[in-house]
Order: sequence, then C-alpha cells, then structure tokens
Amino acid sequence: MAFWGNSFIFNDIPCEDFELMIYNIDNNTQSAGKFASNVEAVEDQIPGRWKPFFYNTKMTGKLSFSIVFGVNQERIDEEKYLDRYELEAIASWLTGHNKYHWLEVQQEDLEYARYKCIITELKQIEYGNLPWALQATVTCDSPYAYLYPQVFEYTVTNEETIQFFNESSHNGFYMPKIEFSVNSGNLSGGFSITNLSDDGRKTEFKGTTQNPIPTSVTKVEVDNDTGIITSNDGTNMYPYFNFKFLRLLRGNNSLKITGSGTLKIFCEFPINMGG
Repeated sequence: MAFWGNSFIFNDIPCEDFELMIYNIDNNTQSAGKFASNVEAVEDQIPGRWKPFFYNTKMTGKLSFSIVFGVNQERIDEEKYLDRYELEAIASWLTGHNKYHWLEVQQEDLEYARYKCIITELKQIEYGNLPWALQATVTCDSPYAYLYPQVFEYTVTNEETIQFFNESSHNGFYMPKIEFSVNSGNLSGGFSITNLSDDGRKTEFKGTTQNPIPTSVTKVEVDNDTGIITSNDGTNMYPYFNFKFLRLLRGNNSLKITGSGTLKIFCEFPINMGG
C-alpha cells in the first residue's frame, strides 16, 4: 500500500522544515513495499533420502520501499523549484547516517507505528528541466514497522500472576526490556519472572549465602534482546542471574512474578505494516 499522507518526519525533523510534502509526480510514485517478510526453510538434503531434514525457518530480506516528495503547494504556486543549496541540505538531512533513524508518515492509519530505517538512495526528479521533487529509497532494519514505545507497570507484593499480551506480528519470541525496582529496602531477596506460557521458563536474580546480592542494589534493568544487564549502583548482576532471558510468545503470556517492588516492561512491538 502506497502512502496517501502528505507529510513525514525523519530523525525527528519534519519535512515542513524544508517546505516539502509527499506526492506523486508524472511516473514517479510511492512504491508499496512487502507487506510481510519472506520465509525460507532451514533444512538439510541427505543423498538417498526423499525429503530433507527440516530444522526451522528463517526470515529473509528487509522491508524496503520508496517515498516521493517535493516542494509544497505554496512553492508550486509560486513556481519556486529546489535550488542547489536546498538539495544539499535535504541530502544532508536524509542520507549519510551511520545508524538507523525513525521515519514517521503522517496519515491516519500510521499514527500508531513508525519505521526504523536508513535512506539508501536519493534521486532528483525534474519537471521542465528543473528540480521539483526527490525520490528516496527507504531500507528498514527488519521486515517490520514498530509500534510506538509502551511501558507496562506492575506493583508486586511477594507474588503476582499477570496476563501480558504480546502484540508482535512475529511468530517467534519477542525479547523486551524490563526494569525491577524495590519501593523500599533493597533487592537482596532477589526476584524472578516465570513465563507459564513458555513451559515455565524462569528469569531469575538470586543471591546465595556465600554470595548475596549487595544491599546497595535497589534496581535492575535487563535488555533481554541484547543480554545487557545494569543496576543502579553499578554492581555486576550476572553472577546472580540464571541466564534465562525473558522471552514472550506471540499473543497472551501468563507471567508469575516473585519479589516485592515494581516491574516495568518496555516494548516496541514489531508489526506488519508494509510501505
């Protein structure tokens, strides 16, 4: 599905800052990207066996699409095309970055999602031998767009079981960031999160008599996707961890939380949006 909105924001900078808007010009139009990612089977073909050994599947390719934009209606009416200085400024805004940035298209059915991407190609579009518009090739970091960040907060006293819904379009596991902090005292008693929907997989921080969690620790943050764990006082928490990072199944998850404090779950769910 091509875009029908007339405005976009890249790297927190709106296109209006450059007096631009989204539109089609002659044969240069918005292109629709893949709506869902390709899937490839991971398997081995053994000589003499009529069918291969199947192990799993893997996703191939990233979401990519083009977006066309040019001078706004006021400049069209005034016949003010893009000069070389403006083209250079626009190119500096969109290209040459060494990391992915957020692209937000301002239209009703995209108000809750955005793309993490880089601009891999920028082409000048001329009309009457004058530059009026540009076509950008957008390459995302994955096959998906993302919902805007959400924080889910739960207060726990000793033990609570919550129902957590994973909105991800991905059929595999989603690995959120979490934060557990005590309302008073410290984390010397540890805490755990058991995903009852994932065969009882337990994510746990626990000290021992010989190696207790320091009383100065009051908050632990875990990025379950990258495996990075930090604490409020800089304590190395890996010796107290069972190395089973929290993962969420698609859809509903029943989570049993033990400990006394506040649990926050930070999510940016990947979803199929296409381009």
